[in-house]
Amino acid sequence: MNIIISGWPGAGSSTLSMILSNKLNYRLLRGSESFRYLGEKLGYSDLGKDRVLVDTMLENYWGAIYDKYIDYCILNRDNLVIESDIGAFRVDMGKTHISIFLAPSIEERKDRLINDGREKDVEELINREKQLQQSYLKLHNIDWLDLNEVKKHYDIIITNSKTSISQELDLVYELLFKKNSITPDQYKIFMDNSKLDEESYWSNGKKYYLSLIEKNNLLTTGAEVLKECIELFPLEISHMPRQLRSIIEDVT
Repeated sequence: MNIIISGWPGAGSSTLSMILSNKLNYRLLRGSESFRYLGEKLGYSDLGKDRVLVDTMLENYWGAIYDKYIDYCILNRDNLVIESDIGAFRVDMGKTHISIFLAPSIEERKDRLINDGREKDVEELINREKQLQQSYLKLHNIDWLDLNEVKKHYDIIITNSKTSISQELDLVYELLFKKNSITPDQYKIFMDNSKLDEESYWSNGKKYYLSLIEKNNLLTTGAEVLKECIELFPLEISHMPRQLRSIIEDVT
């Protein structure tokens, strides 16, 4: 079973994905890793306007290839936590995955960025949301801001801004249990500890959880994604602009 976590910018998909990866010992696949890797190689920072600028540029070339890679992973691999904006839109609901979409209010998302130490990203939150909406409409005819469309593809949509991390975790565990992906004993242990896991996250922070995932070799790096895409989609890679193609090919 794979777990797809999606959401609008600042909704907390990274937080939920990291806690689940660490708790379940599932490998974490984050779309941002490959975009950050390419952006860094192109000389951009990972904050504010630079992030929006580089993502807008990369979506036109790398985005379509990466989305195909996510499709492949969902359908052909197991025990992944996949943090992806539109991961569940492009595959049929079935036995390969469960899916959660986080859609809290814009005010709540701004507060979360501030609490996460990302004040510089607040002003770009709406711009990034609109940019991604335009990209997904252009690439896949998917309007990820339309909750009626989201409902057709995701098992659960969380729109309540007051939903806690522990409540989000409980919803995931319930889905896994219904799919027979965890045992009754595991289900009880996970549910009993979800509040403690939330407290641990707020005490230790995102960097700590990411370091745990890296230490346990559970993080799929941007470089690893690029290597696999060269093997899986050589034709698509060959059609990319020379500068981007060179960066990707240099990874190998």
